[in-house]
Amino acid sequence: MSFNFLHENVIRQAEENNLELANVQINRLYPIHTNWFSTLLRIKTVYKRKGEFAYLNIKDIIEGNQPILEDEFKKLNLDEDYNFEVVELCQFLLRVESNVAQIKLEERLSKFIKSLFEKLSIHIQDNSNDYPNNSINAKIWMDGAIIRAWCQELANYFARKQDVDSEIDMYFFKGKITTTIMGHYPEEVGPDMIAIATKLEHKKDLNNAANFYRPVISDFLPYLESMESYANEDEFEVEQREDIILNSLIKAVEGLSRIEDYVDSENLIQRSRNILKKKTV
Repeated sequence: MSFNFLHENVIRQAEENNLELANVQINRLYPIHTNWFSTLLRIKTVYKRKGEFAYLNIKDIIEGNQPILEDEFKKLNLDEDYNFEVVELCQFLLRVESNVAQIKLEERLSKFIKSLFEKLSIHIQDNSNDYPNNSINAKIWMDGAIIRAWCQELANYFARKQDVDSEIDMYFFKGKITTTIMGHYPEEVGPDMIAIATKLEHKKDLNNAANFYRPVISDFLPYLESMESYANEDEFEVEQREDIILNSLIKAVEGLSRIEDYVDSENLIQRSRNILKKKTV
């Protein structure tokens, strides 16, 4: 049987409430080999095999335990392709999501995954070498891009669960990665900042919401002014990038105006909309 088929079989067994069979399959895939020292201290060896981090922690959760992320994270080899572990954990969570019989398993797994993503967002930030001011390791950038995409998937997941705090956390982790590896792309930064601010505003955390709206306004206003300087040229057209930037600016101004008295709001919004009229069809 292929490697992927065996992993798929674990997930299918969990979907069908056959947790004991899922556990048996994991044991076959990843038999635990310990030396006398690790057995004496009751510790696991460092994860080396592909999928081991994901599935041995899933096994622990199936057995009713809550793995301690702080301990498990130390055993994850961040120099290797750890994204496979991340994707397997997330896919397992999303596959058992609709199974009401697995609510406790789902809660423990989602808690573990959220803590993992917090650690990984910090790892990406700490190892970015102050990018883009300096060059960044290609693996760090690619890892960040993959983790960022899954942050959005998990934010959507927690939204379905009506877990507002966890949803905001995932948007925050995503925003942290965006500003770290894509900070020079305002069309990526703007929507992420607005997403965090909007969720905080809905939660009535107005001070923090304002703190995310303000940087969008201050950073994006120069883009508006630059577009205005050549908007009357015949060949000028608003393309997708400019459209995202201007709409982010509008949403930030509207959001901040709902929180506090922002004097220049109507002017900025109208100026932005005047430029958007030139949007490419």
